[in-house]
Amino acid sequence: MNISKIKHSKKKTEQIMLIGKRGTWVSWILFLGLIVALSSVIFIWARTTTTESTEHVTSSIEVRDACRNILFSIDEGSKCDTLYLTNRGTLNIEGFILRSTKTSANVAEKLLINEKKHPIAIPQRIQEDLNSQKAVLTIIPLVKIGSKNFGCGEKKVIFECPS
Repeated sequence: MNISKIKHSKKKTEQIMLIGKRGTWVSWILFLGLIVALSSVIFIWARTTTTESTEHVTSSIEVRDACRNILFSIDEGSKCDTLYLTNRGTLNIEGFILRSTKTSANVAEKLLINEKKHPIAIPQRIQEDLNSQKAVLTIIPLVKIGSKNFGCGEKKVIFECPS
């Protein structure tokens, strides 16, 4: 074999090996870039999800604690034409949701708030005219936490005028 051909073929194989090594480095750099990008996306997603779920749990605990401190009484007028709601707890009540059910298909909902636009303090009474509806009333108290009103479903009272 010719010595020049051997040297020439060695150079070609060395050049091919260098190109192969460069390609390997480029692929590793691209792979690491992809890993960094994906990990940053996953990190941002996990952080926002954790923050949102923490805020939701915190607000639901605050509502539950506030609802524990609510206590109110219900008195009806002589002919069940008037309803008196009195705050007897340790927290101001922002208002009440009154759901009137005459039949299963006929449900009316009304928001009952103090006329002075102030919370119903302790002990304070508000009055609602029922107009002799003879319906079943579901009464849900409202509390204010921060700037939002929340209904205390665990303290709801179902009231029916005696016939």
